[in-house]
Amino acid sequence: MTNTRSSIPSSGRRAGAHASALLGLLGLLGLPLVVCPYAVAQELVQNGGFEAGASPWTGCGGVAIVDRHDEATPAMVRTGRYAAMVGGISDGSCGWFPASQFVLVQPVAIPADATDLTVSFWFSRLGPELDPQGNTLADMSVSLATDPVFGGTLLDVVSHNVLRGWTPFRGHLGAADVAPFRGQTTYLRFAVHYTADYAVTYYLDDVSLLAADVRTEPAPLPPGLAGDGTRPLVLLQRNPASAEGLTVVRLDTDGTKPLAIDTGRYHEPRIPRWSADGSRIAVVDDDVTPYDAGVPASLKARITRLSVLNPNGTGRREIFATAGLQGSTGSPPFCRPPQCVELPRAALDQVIKGVEWSPDGATLAVTICARNRYHWGESTDDTCRVAIVDAASGAVVRDDLDGWFRADWSTHGRMLFNGPVRHPDYDVRGVWEGDPSVVPPAQELILPASLDLLAGGDRLPTWAPDGRHFVTARRMGGLRYDADGFAVRNEAVLLHDRDDLENPRVLLIADHGGFSDAIDDFTWSPDGRYVLYGLYEATNAANVWWLDVATGATGRVTDDGASVAVDWRLRDDGGPDPGPGPEPSGDASTCDAGKIACVAKGQACALKTHAKAQKDGTAPDASALQRCAATADACIAKVEAKQKPGKPATMCSMATGSAGVRTAVGTFVALVRSAIDPVHPAAGPASACDAGKATCVAHGASCLLKVHASAAKKGGTPDPVHLQKCADRLDGGPKGPASGCLGKLEAKQNAAKPKTLCATVGDPTAIHDALDAFVAGVTSAISGASGD
Repeated sequence: MTNTRSSIPSSGRRAGAHASALLGLLGLLGLPLVVCPYAVAQELVQNGGFEAGASPWTGCGGVAIVDRHDEATPAMVRTGRYAAMVGGISDGSCGWFPASQFVLVQPVAIPADATDLTVSFWFSRLGPELDPQGNTLADMSVSLATDPVFGGTLLDVVSHNVLRGWTPFRGHLGAADVAPFRGQTTYLRFAVHYTADYAVTYYLDDVSLLAADVRTEPAPLPPGLAGDGTRPLVLLQRNPASAEGLTVVRLDTDGTKPLAIDTGRYHEPRIPRWSADGSRIAVVDDDVTPYDAGVPASLKARITRLSVLNPNGTGRREIFATAGLQGSTGSPPFCRPPQCVELPRAALDQVIKGVEWSPDGATLAVTICARNRYHWGESTDDTCRVAIVDAASGAVVRDDLDGWFRADWSTHGRMLFNGPVRHPDYDVRGVWEGDPSVVPPAQELILPASLDLLAGGDRLPTWAPDGRHFVTARRMGGLRYDADGFAVRNEAVLLHDRDDLENPRVLLIADHGGFSDAIDDFTWSPDGRYVLYGLYEATNAANVWWLDVATGATGRVTDDGASVAVDWRLRDDGGPDPGPGPEPSGDASTCDAGKIACVAKGQACALKTHAKAQKDGTAPDASALQRCAATADACIAKVEAKQKPGKPATMCSMATGSAGVRTAVGTFVALVRSAIDPVHPAAGPASACDAGKATCVAHGASCLLKVHASAAKKGGTPDPVHLQKCADRLDGGPKGPASGCLGKLEAKQNAAKPKTLCATVGDPTAIHDALDAFVAGVTSAISGASGD
């Protein structure tokens, strides 16, 4: 083999405009290529992205460099223009079988002081899926050796049947494995032994070998997760009163202000889950049946009870329980029929392993797993299904969703779930999408698992709030070793687009788990910016971690080692204890809610235009104010156009139009600017204080209108607690004026800095009067409801 382009040729495919167009579109959409933050370490591989051609890579068997500008698809090149191809149909240049038929190799100098080595790369596999029986020769081995062709230390094997999309690989060698290579030239080697006549091809990109133990670095908690009590989490933590027990705890998004709300029937509650509106929490408790003290524990059936409670822990009410069947010991030892006729009967265990609320909060999807368990300890595999249970009565609405496991309900009413792993139908594994609203239930396999059981599949599919994207956990290639020397496989968190399932995006390499498949569950933030996941960092220690979907950054929310089963309340406009919520007082109207939101945007736009003028000491931009009004007009017209007589919730309570709203906004803005600076809008001294006050009022009005819009959408009354919270942010409320937005600006005045001075100070009554009159007038004009 020679170190030339001819030894690893281009694939020879011609340019395809569609590939370049796709890249351009991704760039326009601003979708980042997520790169996990690593500690700085010495890079030992050269040309790991293959952007400089073949050198110093060499190979045989028909390995090649593929060019994105040719007919390479996104599955062939991950980043940049080039990637490497290993596999396909061998040209025989590696020698006769049983020698490896495809080899890609690079010489690497290992530092004499190296104590750790980490190999990382990305791979994609194309070609037909093979029967796993007897086809392991098509696997790709990754090794480090002192000989370019033979032997070496195996970092891992990439199975010949893998999941779609680009997947990361990360393998670690500790001090004992690195010792033979220190100070020597070694060879990083990718080899496929034999693919017969199958075009099983691996594509490699972004290869790296670092002289370090590479891990994803935890990041500080982002400001977006700062706890303000409005978006509480619920999870399980240790029960202080029982060392082995658990407690349902509600806490802030940053892990602060924990409040124990439920200790369960037997101090071991499980799977706490918020209802969509945040008014209830579902929780399960494991139990046994029968309670007869004369029945040995080995013969009692395991069952689970499902209850709901209020967010403050009150009102606990059991609504459903699974049924079990007591086992028996059967015939005496050495007894043979027909002398003995009694046969042992297995106990039938039925345990709940998943709970999910429907989008409307009326029902719950309950995953029930059944098994036969014999008195001598053996048991059958779980057989799981999903039952739909009425949240009020506990009645089983339907119980025919066989094989569905841990269903996750989208806002559109469709479910994601994992299919069963059972002999002989292993091909039904993977991620399915189902519709439980039709009979028989509709279901479609959208992410098939590999036929190879060793390769695993995507786990824990969880919808994003948009009902289009979802995340899964996927086992990665590569091994690392725990403190006891046991091999651990990392998992990657992938983001899938329901409209483009062929190209999932890796968000994170979760390599802080204490064992393989250490991710426990997922839950999304209401705005879709973050995912929280439970991670077992050791067999007896777990924490909740956050993940920024845009950047791939991650870090801990909790740090107690005893936090699992986290769930994020979907509603994002509530206080720290929303309670059951007000009873509906009118007809729900998405139209009214939408128009109120339009007005909120219009007033904020206008006040911020005035704020800019006050900051600069100029007259407000008349054309900008006109654009604010026009945008609000168009918004209202668009909302009204969506009315459908056959869908009452889309109908507007009143034919508002935009003229009255425009007048109301103009009057409100004029009153506010006069209260802040009687001279404005005439040009005057520049004032950051006056500008800040205008922005404070804009935020205050938006806050109040948002509460009214939420009530209109649900057909309820505005929550007075939330209305008061909006007002308190403006003037400080019980904490005094100095704690409010207006008071903080006045406190920053400095005579030596004229721009910090306020035109007026003190009593904000005029601002509050204008604000109250505006909100009352707008809500009355749109929905006929009082704004009080």
